[in-house]
Amino acid sequence: MADEEKSYTFAVVPKRTNSPYWQVVRNGCELRAKRLTKELGANIACLFVGPPEGGPETEANQAAMVEDLIDGKYGPIDGIALAVVEASSAETLIDKSIAKDIHVVTFDTDAPGSRRLAYIGTDNVGMGRELGHVLLQINSDGGKYGMVGTNGANILERYAGVREALAQSKWTEVPDSPKDCGGNNTLAVQQMFELAEAHPDIGAIIPVGAWPMNENVTWQGFVDEHPNVLTVVGDSLQGQLDLMNQGYANALVGQLPFQMGSFAIDRLLEVRQSQEAGTGLPFNDAIFPTSFLDVVNIPQDLPKIVIDMNYLGSWVILGYTFLGVILALALGFAAFTLVKRGHPILRKSQPSFLIMVIAGVVVASLAIIPMSVDDEKYSTQACSIACMATPWLLSVGFVTAFSALFAKIWRVNKIFHNPNRFKRIKVTEKDVLAPFAILLAINVTTLICWTVINPLMYERQPSSGTDYWNREYKSFFGSCVSSTDAAGGSLPYLIILACVNIITLLIANWQAYQARHVNVEFQESKYIALATASMLQAFVIGFPVVALLREDPQAIYIVFSLLIFITCAAILLLLFVPKIVYLRTYDSEQESKKRSSESVVSGVSAASQTNRLKFNILQVKSARRSTGGELDESDEAGGASKDQGVSADEDGDQRRRSSIVWEDEAEEEGKQSN
Repeated sequence: MADEEKSYTFAVVPKRTNSPYWQVVRNGCELRAKRLTKELGANIACLFVGPPEGGPETEANQAAMVEDLIDGKYGPIDGIALAVVEASSAETLIDKSIAKDIHVVTFDTDAPGSRRLAYIGTDNVGMGRELGHVLLQINSDGGKYGMVGTNGANILERYAGVREALAQSKWTEVPDSPKDCGGNNTLAVQQMFELAEAHPDIGAIIPVGAWPMNENVTWQGFVDEHPNVLTVVGDSLQGQLDLMNQGYANALVGQLPFQMGSFAIDRLLEVRQSQEAGTGLPFNDAIFPTSFLDVVNIPQDLPKIVIDMNYLGSWVILGYTFLGVILALALGFAAFTLVKRGHPILRKSQPSFLIMVIAGVVVASLAIIPMSVDDEKYSTQACSIACMATPWLLSVGFVTAFSALFAKIWRVNKIFHNPNRFKRIKVTEKDVLAPFAILLAINVTTLICWTVINPLMYERQPSSGTDYWNREYKSFFGSCVSSTDAAGGSLPYLIILACVNIITLLIANWQAYQARHVNVEFQESKYIALATASMLQAFVIGFPVVALLREDPQAIYIVFSLLIFITCAAILLLLFVPKIVYLRTYDSEQESKKRSSESVVSGVSAASQTNRLKFNILQVKSARRSTGGELDESDEAGGASKDQGVSADEDGDQRRRSSIVWEDEAEEEGKQSN
């Protein structure tokens, strides 16, 4: 809005005024003020004031000038843009300025803990990263490097950025880096000579600001004397550009000080006009970043572009190792089940169920084989067959193992949550085959449709990018894809398989939750619940991984192989290790009970024989007394002999009864297990 009576004066306070860098800031603010005066019809002025030189007194000199601005010694001021020398003293100055209704923005260097409205300038950590990135761009082979700068807050951030960029590279910083030149141009060049002399094998020196290049002749002398030392320098002033054009620098990463001066006038004017309009402050604690300028000498002997085909390579060894472990466990547990199938513990667990689980685990783990196939060693047709074989093996293996696990946990709930607890309940193989048949039918039907209508095909797809020198390169990755021309590609089939199998897994986990308080022998329901939970976790983790790592076949292979291994191993170990442990405990307890039973029977027989002998003697004596007769020794001995015969017969009968009871108990255990 044109208003010729309006007049605004904005003060721009640098760290010093005799530097080419700060003079560019001055040019930016003064030119922007002139343009705004023409555009708005108002009188807008840039008052550029600051210490003439840098040094130990810079902070105090700058603070005195800012206080003069606040006190009106330079005339009315509508806003201040301050290049912070020291954050703590700047906070005090900003508070004083706001007390006089003069708002402040900072530029070049910030005081983030102050009440300033905004920071305008370079992301100094980002600038440091760019310096390191450019060094890697010129030479990625690495070596030793050093830095030159000051102890200013913004310079310390640049150091951090350089180190971050080079942290994972072959470049290492020398111990006496960085050097503090205190903003002195002559000292900065001298410190570069010191680094080169102290470290004859140093490969690069990074002055994070323009100071050493401001000493034109001395800088040229350094470069001529140390032609093998790469120089990547902060800032891109005209004098630096001239030296680089002459071959006296490898790269410059410049700030845009002109943009800082121009932005400062824009932001301060925006604040002042908002105050006048009564609309409040337009921003607070804002950041207005300026851009970088990279100037790099591009070498003529650039390395050739390497095409990355992203083959699985030696990673398949990891997958086959996982498969070998799973197959070894499966064979071992299958042999254990067959050998011990007549044992009461195995009969209770139903060996047919256990064999079914083992078969499902084996089939699912075999999916690692087609997953290990790519076109580095196999034809595209073979890779396409492998693509379609993977979901077949995973689905059929899952259904087989899951059906047995589901039937077992359902069996536990059916028995212990039955209203008539005294009614005998028997779960047969048909009970397992029912959910198995249903799930298998759905999975197989879906897979057949997928295979016939829109099968997975192996394709190599490009992934474009650029190298350090912005040269376009091609990276290729192999993947299994269905044609998107036919009813949405592979997505409908994946959705059907995922929904059906995840829903059944959720039902199984709910069954496991219901059985959490059931106390059965060796707590089989708990281990089955853990096994079904591991299967659910594999589904939940697997699908997001495919989406996130679609262009990284090596990462997909590693993650999926690991998921298959962990899931299959968890199922086998959770089901069989507790059984093996309990079987040994059971056998030990039964042997102990048998020995104890035999000891008790023997003791009872002996006591019975003695008591019967005494009883017979008493009967004979009583009879003789009643008839007036006497009991002679032969009668007593005969009675004893007869009684011993009876007792012996009773002892044998007792032993037989004891044996029958033990066998009946074993038989009853067999009936219960069935």
